[in-house]
Amino acid sequence: MQKIIVFSLGFFSMAAQAIVFREFISSFDSGGLTVAVFLFSWLFWISLSSFVISRIKSLQDFAAKLSPGIFLLYIPAFCLQFFLIFKFRKIFGIASYAEIAPAAVIICSLAMNFPLSMLTAVFFQSSANWLKTTSDFSSAAAHRFEALGSFAGGTISSVLFFSGANSIMIGII
Repeated sequence: MQKIIVFSLGFFSMAAQAIVFREFISSFDSGGLTVAVFLFSWLFWISLSSFVISRIKSLQDFAAKLSPGIFLLYIPAFCLQFFLIFKFRKIFGIASYAEIAPAAVIICSLAMNFPLSMLTAVFFQSSANWLKTTSDFSSAAAHRFEALGSFAGGTISSVLFFSGANSIMIGII
């Protein structure tokens, strides 16, 4: 059962990021700069969060104690991030026809990618700790199951996008 939970964590995180990425690209007019900024901000928050949680033992222990229930926080974080991207022009007062300055793209991207990216790092670390403390699984096993889930989530969301499904439909599935 624990393997399935960690697999599901990877699955949801990658499917959610695929949905968010698609919406981000369409909201920011899909330029090359937009792709680079999205990836930068996504990986920046994951790296920073991973660094912080790896340095604070009490935070690791707290997250591991609350596992696997804490993983359900992914759902409101995904909804918040999706909403921020979907409505960012209204939130930041940018007209729908207006070109967005590169600095604004960077600031908006950092703000919008925070919820899901931060939780991805925290949950990945806490799932590895949770598996280690509640079973005989190693951190490497957690990495494998999370990676398999991420592969499946990315593959299935890509197939669904290719077949014409929209982001809301995939998010509900």
